[in-house]
Amino acid sequence: MYEGIGRANDAIYYIPIKSESPETDKARYIAEAKFLRAYFYLRLNQVFKGVPIYKDPITVQNALIARSTEEEVWNFILEDLTDCIKEANLPDKYEKGHKEYGRVTKGAAYALRGKVYIS
Repeated sequence: MYEGIGRANDAIYYIPIKSESPETDKARYIAEAKFLRAYFYLRLNQVFKGVPIYKDPITVQNALIARSTEEEVWNFILEDLTDCIKEANLPDKYEKGHKEYGRVTKGAAYALRGKVYIS
């Protein structure tokens, strides 16, 4: 899970400064990365009831941060999912057969956020 979190953090950090994609695509990619990071933290928090939260790319200096409480992790997950839902460039859904079908959508973010609320 932390490998996925690390990759999502890298994407969230580096896409705005390194990618040559249009701004609308960058915003969608960041929202998708936040969704994935939220999913990974959801799974970790369900099992361990509180884990370290890494918001930035993992480095030697921040590799050993303290464990966050279960409530802090839930709140962090909700922040990421709310950011996804608010992102205007993330579509509500993709129609079957669309070239982007299977990617993260607002509908998926709403569903995952609902799962957080009942956890």
